[in-house]
Amino acid sequence: GTLGGSGLLTVSGTFNWTAGNLTGGLGTLRTLLGSTANLGGATTRQLNAYTLEIAGTGNWNGTHTINSGSGGTLRVLASGVLAITADPTLSYNLGGATSLIENLGTINRNTSSGTASFSAPFNTSGTINVNTGVLELNNGGSFGGTTTIAAPAVLSYAAGTYTLQNNVTVAGAGQAQLNGATLSGLVAGDTARFTVSQLILLTGALNPGTGGTVKVSAALNWIGAASLGGGGKTLVISTGTLSL
Repeated sequence: GTLGGSGLLTVSGTFNWTAGNLTGGLGTLRTLLGSTANLGGATTRQLNAYTLEIAGTGNWNGTHTINSGSGGTLRVLASGVLAITADPTLSYNLGGATSLIENLGTINRNTSSGTASFSAPFNTSGTINVNTGVLELNNGGSFGGTTTIAAPAVLSYAAGTYTLQNNVTVAGAGQAQLNGATLSGLVAGDTARFTVSQLILLTGALNPGTGGTVKVSAALNWIGAASLGGGGKTLVISTGTLSL
């Protein structure tokens, strides 16, 4: 089936999305604080010209693909917590206005040792906890807030351009991998902090803007063809190490 429309639909109990499409009308379905949204099942579905907002608890426990376009948006609001416990994919592939995944609250990557893939632009100013497996980012966006990566989990900047925001922090005992994307952003006086156990530069580019600084306080492993540029600087401080 299909759910769409131009208005705001609020859910105060449980919303289960196991099949069918959220499409059409540029409306919004919002699950409220205290509610639960379950995104389950293996059936491919659409988020097209429609917005799903999570203000309560969300469980993304399906192995499906969500195809999106025409401004289709998945948004975790400031009070929301979305747990990704399986290996889903959200892709911008239906054309029209760019789709978006936006995190204003908390995203937890849990349970699965596989790969969850965001292949639509991803903006985050909230909290991300990559506790297991891989969270793969494939379509650029804005990267702020605080991300913590547990060992042996991986945050992979795989494609697109990500604008680093001032005071963004990537921490934890796991790995952050630059694996094809470009990390840019930062203006004079801005700082991005990578305190994560390993920041691995494979391919892509680390390009802080003029006057901006990327500070690395653990291991910076430059082991691939990635480039450094952008007019800013990448600084390995006294607690860190550089491997070439």
